[in-house]
Amino acid sequence: MRDHTGRVIRLGDKAIMDGGHTDDSPGTIISHGTRLVFRYDHNGDTVVVTDELCRSIEVIPQELELSEFFGSVHETAQEKGWHDEPRETGTAIALMHSELSEALEADRKDLVSEHIPEFSGLEEELADVIIRIGDFSTLMGLRVVEAMIAKAEFNKGREHKHGGKKY
Repeated sequence: MRDHTGRVIRLGDKAIMDGGHTDDSPGTIISHGTRLVFRYDHNGDTVVVTDELCRSIEVIPQELELSEFFGSVHETAQEKGWHDEPRETGTAIALMHSELSEALEADRKDLVSEHIPEFSGLEEELADVIIRIGDFSTLMGLRVVEAMIAKAEFNKGREHKHGGKKY
């Protein structure tokens, strides 16, 4: 289950899964101000998560989930032969850039994805950028997810337009 910020919640040793229930207790978690509330669906009872109960709730950070996703796309790239031969860093970065160029072209032409038609071409190509970054960062042992979080936090304290940059 995810709280209002999208974090995965575990209650004790049982994961509260998407759909809102543990292995033996159906329910949903909702946000109530700064407090989480666990609401049992079967009879409408509501339990406020107290400070004491909060100590038994494990919040799994989103960066762990994204890191796991990056690991998964890296595994797929390996299985499909994309790492059979070593690749220079510059080549890997150029391939990331090529996906950005494809995203620009998809947006300019208002394309629909050829491979996943329920998405726009722009969405597909931006996904390809992230997939390539995830694959490369996993291959190289880079902490890109953690760096993204740190950089986003750093940017909160920067001046308007980072001190007067035009773009």
